[in-house]
Amino acid sequence: MAPPSPSTNSSSHIAAEQLSKTNLYIRGLPPGTTDQDLIKLCQPYGKIVSTKAILDKNTNQCKGYGFVDFDSPAAAQKAVASLKASGVQAQMAKVT
Repeated sequence: MAPPSPSTNSSSHIAAEQLSKTNLYIRGLPPGTTDQDLIKLCQPYGKIVSTKAILDKNTNQCKGYGFVDFDSPAAAQKAVASLKASGVQAQMAKVT
């Protein structure tokens, strides 16, 4: 059996649970949410690289969640803390 690779950290025993440093996963969004709404929601926290409200192909309505990618980990952390404090369900997105 091969020894564990040096990059394996004992505290992150499940590779699938690795979190992005800049990409937020936001849920609990209303059906009318657009990418533009996500920009407005997160703009105060830093420079946004991209946004994606996940839409239902049939209804073109938001499925209740989306992603916002910031240009820096500091901006992303600030956004998560501030959004959570204001009642928005935000967390760092999982890296797959």
